[in-house]
Amino acid sequence: MEFGYSRDHRPDRPQVNIGLAATADGEVVLPGGSDVHPGSTNDATTTVAAHRQLHTLFHRSDLLVTGDRIMQSAGNMLAIARAHGRFLGPVDWTPYLRTVVAHCPDEQFQPLPLSSQRAGHPIQAAFCHLRFRVKEKLSDQERQQVQARRKQQRKRGAAPKYRETRFRVRAAIRRDTARQAADAARRERRIRDYETRLAWLRDHLNRGPYYSDAEWVANRLADLAHDFKDVRTLVRVTFSKPVRTEGGQKEEAMSLTYERQPERIAQAARLDGKWVLVSNQPLCPGQSQVDYMDWMLGVYTRRTLNFPMRATG
Repeated sequence: MEFGYSRDHRPDRPQVNIGLAATADGEVVLPGGSDVHPGSTNDATTTVAAHRQLHTLFHRSDLLVTGDRIMQSAGNMLAIARAHGRFLGPVDWTPYLRTVVAHCPDEQFQPLPLSSQRAGHPIQAAFCHLRFRVKEKLSDQERQQVQARRKQQRKRGAAPKYRETRFRVRAAIRRDTARQAADAARRERRIRDYETRLAWLRDHLNRGPYYSDAEWVANRLADLAHDFKDVRTLVRVTFSKPVRTEGGQKEEAMSLTYERQPERIAQAARLDGKWVLVSNQPLCPGQSQVDYMDWMLGVYTRRTLNFPMRATG
């Protein structure tokens, strides 16, 4: 038993993680598909191992692996694809992904009939391809082969220890109109709370033993930036420390100003109500991109393969 991330909000107690593989109804536990892990185990490290166990159990590799964005890392996607498996799930919001989603034209979003019917409000999605790269460590044999090629090419220096593998996958950028309004309201609420805390600090500046200490104020600003890390880049905060003369006297008092950055707020609004699903599941013959994205969203949200993979034409 080890300490780790606790879903029961008890980080003070050691725990164990149990990976359980069962049938869809949960009645039958699959032999060989379950395992016990230390409490500090990251979920992302168990995905590939579980796929290998199920591959051995069913004697087939075309298993569809789905999970949250922690499990859907680039390394896991590459390992599952190399084993001829299938994956489906969201990916983490990297700077590259934010740029792709923010610059996706509105004209590319198409309505998803089945998903909209189930949700009760319009659901749209845009089809695209995303590029990923994985840094892999070379084995001793691979390094020797690379070194031999470098020697033939008369290149100096030691052989690299790592190689970068690049690949691309199909992706659906989902846009939910209801969630779009909720994200905008939440961002505005968080910015107002951040400005309220900054205003309190500004009004009490240069008063009392704490608010007159520049180091304490700087640490307080750092704490506020951590508490509001989701919106801190949307508000520009300027803090000027007091300037001291040669005699050690303060020349001027501390000052604190803040202002919103409309350009960054508008850029953040481009991500409202959107998230991305990726998959290497091939399209069926005659299947449109709309039907494919509808299938992706239906399988992921319902966690079942009993969702029609329609083909038009």
